[in-house]
Amino acid sequence: MIRNPAPAVPLAVLCHHGDRSVHAAEHLHRLGHRDVYYIEGGIKAWAGLVDTSIPHY
Repeated sequence: MIRNPAPAVPLAVLCHHGDRSVHAAEHLHRLGHRDVYYIEGGIKAWAGLVDTSIPHY
């Protein structure tokens, strides 16, 4: 985990279903970060669509 990253540092925010990461990304954007990403549908969607080796929980 990076604490207090510079606004120019790209950030990826992840959570289980994607809802919380959207809010976190929006908050970081309001704080001045411009290169912020989240996974729509969260880790669960990533595990189902991109990397099926990730266990579901």
